[in-house]
Amino acid sequence: MEPQPTSSFRQVRHEQPVRAVPEVRTEADLAAFDASLRRLVPDDVWDYVVEPAFEGIPVVIRYEEGRLVRAVTQGNGEIGDDVTDGIRACGWALHALADAPALMELRGMVCLTRDAFQEVNHQAEESGCGPFSDAADACRAALRAQMSAKSSRPSFDILVDTCCRVKGRTFATHAEMAGCFQRWGLKTAPWQRLCMDIPMAVAAIEELAAIRHTFPFAVRGAVIRMSRCEPADRVERAAGSSQAARIWVYPPVCAETRLVGVAARVGRTGVLMPVAELDPVPLADVTVHQAAMPEGVARDLLIGDRVRVLYAGDSLPVVSAVLTDRRDGTEQPFSPPTVCPACGEPVVRREGETVLRCGNLACPARRIGRLLQFVSVNGLDLPFITGEVARTLVEGGVVEDPLDLFALTPGRLAQLRLGSAPTEGESGARRDAWDLLDALDAARRLPLHRWLYAVGIPEVGVKDADPIASLHPSFSALAASPVITGLIRLDALTARASEWAETLADPIREAERQIRFNRLCGEIGVLGDELVAAGGAARIPGTALPPRYASAIRIEAARAVAAFFASDYGQRFAARLAALRIDPKRREPAQETGRLAHLIFVLTGTFSVPRETYSAKIMAAGGWVQDAVTPQTRYLVAGNGTDATKTRKARALGVEVIDEAELLALLLGNAIPVALHPPAPEPPRRRPAKKKEKSADGFRQDELF
Repeated sequence: MEPQPTSSFRQVRHEQPVRAVPEVRTEADLAAFDASLRRLVPDDVWDYVVEPAFEGIPVVIRYEEGRLVRAVTQGNGEIGDDVTDGIRACGWALHALADAPALMELRGMVCLTRDAFQEVNHQAEESGCGPFSDAADACRAALRAQMSAKSSRPSFDILVDTCCRVKGRTFATHAEMAGCFQRWGLKTAPWQRLCMDIPMAVAAIEELAAIRHTFPFAVRGAVIRMSRCEPADRVERAAGSSQAARIWVYPPVCAETRLVGVAARVGRTGVLMPVAELDPVPLADVTVHQAAMPEGVARDLLIGDRVRVLYAGDSLPVVSAVLTDRRDGTEQPFSPPTVCPACGEPVVRREGETVLRCGNLACPARRIGRLLQFVSVNGLDLPFITGEVARTLVEGGVVEDPLDLFALTPGRLAQLRLGSAPTEGESGARRDAWDLLDALDAARRLPLHRWLYAVGIPEVGVKDADPIASLHPSFSALAASPVITGLIRLDALTARASEWAETLADPIREAERQIRFNRLCGEIGVLGDELVAAGGAARIPGTALPPRYASAIRIEAARAVAAFFASDYGQRFAARLAALRIDPKRREPAQETGRLAHLIFVLTGTFSVPRETYSAKIMAAGGWVQDAVTPQTRYLVAGNGTDATKTRKARALGVEVIDEAELLALLLGNAIPVALHPPAPEPPRRRPAKKKEKSADGFRQDELF
């Protein structure tokens, strides 16, 4: 089922509701479907057509005068995501359809080929988020990436199956409709069977099941629909949309095997992802050796367990159940790795996380992912370096570190044939090589925040890079940044003061204790005021001690930057960048009104434009944008679908909750920002009991790694 519309795209309301085709799983369901049709159109006869139901995203595409003007996902049936730009970005349907009606709306499916699915999964693993469980989820990720990365490489296709509306044209049968689609240059299902009755349809469904793994796209089931259009239209008018068809859903293939081990894969961010190693077991047309391990299943998992594995075509094999009643006492618990399987460096578990990470930025397993981040649209924006090219560069030993790109020569780049079609020959490869060299030369002059994100420092995302870069004149200034070290020390002193203030009073040494506490508060005030003067923090009004400060730079990001420049790899990277005579500078701030200076915003829910648009406008007006509501937050901007829990938390903390219209009023200067007010005094609290420290070997089985 298509998920609710996301905030990634502009949302559009369908002119007519788009309903999902109901699913069936038994012959009895099909018989009931046939009986319902006979009740709706008792005076007519018809036959059925059976086609593959592909995995992907249902979409409605509108053509005017033969040209694509809009493509909207099915969404919740009423509202969908506008993906027109994403479809156009990959070069699909840019040409006009020959002899097409003046106006038509078609339903289809945005699909990934099997090869593209594997490519998207490779990129997902390298990014540290893990592979996608099925082709539909991977297709959504590819579509979002297509719109954000401005890539010209098509990563998906659209298979059209039926008409929602067409002007000046009628069709007698579904086969005639599909033939017209093909003549107009559209793609349709490559397999079709005409069936006179339900028994023939069942036979066609079984025939399709036997060959479904031979198609270029993942097949989730079979569509059985009325072949003749006129009675089908009558059914739609009488019973509603999609009532003239059903989808027979194929069950996933299941088998039992033995767990022989647990391996670890290292993603771009260094996260170690557990993978079940299995005794080889045949499923469908493949032999499965490894499978994903859902957290809920892995809690009771032991090496040697008999497990049930599910595999549904292009989906990744998944360990779905542990057969604990089949244990014989020889099973053994597995231990998490203590070192990275790729580089041998010790792994760490960050505070508040259950995953293990490799902290070595030079880890070979992270090279492809780091290179892709380096050349991404938010980094140096080098679209020639696709996932396939990045893998070739790294695995071929051409690029071990992203800065190796600046040492490539035109001849070496021409051999790689970046983006060239085979028919373009040597001249096309050389042209692409020179284009990449020009792009690399332009990248030398990109602003600091782009480079700071491109480096791939853990915890430093797009939203973190901008406020850090705005407080530093150049990349070289980050190594000994007084703002970064000041924020880290301020956080440590504030935590120490808070702990001290919560300590039970000792009557014998109360005077001495108060003197030390006052000195600590004074040190916090001096350091905080220095950060305020440097633009790195803002003081929160109030008389309570210790004084409180807010910063647009997350403390986790500040610590990560400091750790990067203190590491051997960070020092080598900075030295090499200096040797290349590259020292990115911060961008000159635009003329700002400063009307939102030092006000912290949190955006949640969906808006009429992407959140990034509002984030940029807020920062241009001097404000800051963060992800979570804290006592320092001034405004929670609540869009459609905002979680009520977040709203209640904001109001409990005294944070102003506004909607999109009120935000626009603030940005346009039509409303006056609410003045900061001191937080309500907190009642005295007793010092909480200390949490038990987790021992180095204190591994909990339910945390996987």
